[in-house]
Amino acid sequence: MTKYIHPFSTNKIIVPSRPLPSYIIPFTMSIGSCRGYMIMRGTPNGRGRDTGDIFSKFTDKTIQIPKSATYLPRGRLQKDYVDFLADSDVSVVFGTGPAGCGKTLFACIAAIQSLKRGTISRIVFTRPLVPAEEDIGFLPGNIMKKMDPWLQPLYDIFLEHYTRKELDQMIANNVIEISPLGFMRGRTFKNAFIIADEMQNSSPNQILMLLTRIGSGSKMVITGDLQQSDLQYRARQGYSDNGLYDFIHKMKLYSYTNILEEIRLVEMTADDVERSPVVRRVLEISDFAKKHPNDIL
Repeated sequence: MTKYIHPFSTNKIIVPSRPLPSYIIPFTMSIGSCRGYMIMRGTPNGRGRDTGDIFSKFTDKTIQIPKSATYLPRGRLQKDYVDFLADSDVSVVFGTGPAGCGKTLFACIAAIQSLKRGTISRIVFTRPLVPAEEDIGFLPGNIMKKMDPWLQPLYDIFLEHYTRKELDQMIANNVIEISPLGFMRGRTFKNAFIIADEMQNSSPNQILMLLTRIGSGSKMVITGDLQQSDLQYRARQGYSDNGLYDFIHKMKLYSYTNILEEIRLVEMTADDVERSPVVRRVLEISDFAKKHPNDIL
């Protein structure tokens, strides 16, 4: 008989250190990168993963998780996306799809869980501010102020896990870094979780530059919606002005003859949208019009 203890049934997850009793087998859940426990009635007889391998990375600690943050992936593509975010063997995850399918939400939750578990030491947010350009001089204020209008959705997610004071302190201590895409050049990120949002507005050179910034112990998540790009994403002789489309296109060509394990791609659709049903309908109307451009009423 197996008893399943859901970690969100309380407001804490207790991560014990070794040695664990033989009747407790930990497993990875499909909720961000959270861990749960199976309590086996009797001897496990080798079932499940070696508890020592899993918990040797951790010390005794309690992770506080707001009950409001119990987001569950729905559908196969969302579950694949969350699994790749939680997989330590995957260094880069591409998540594409329309607004409302959870690209940024689940990336932020995975980053928060990694930071709280201590598997990373910082979170880095970036995005292209202006299509194919990084000229933000016309905007008033410093970099943080200039980035703020675009990053408010990310703040909203983090404020479900931290107070405003805690979030401000993390930014001040550079535990959370917010930087325009153009400021990534020449840097290497170690033990970091990098979230590159709205990358449909990046150029091929920009996205290649970003991908080569990954250092040891880091994970990078690149999100975007190719249907909302300000750049052309129609391939021309193997090249596109759209960096996200261009690299995904090359990655698919490469994967025909090579196995990609450390870089994963999930392409979500309107069927994966979890916002109001009217949002899905709006997307369907937009897609229909694009497929029938010559139809006249």
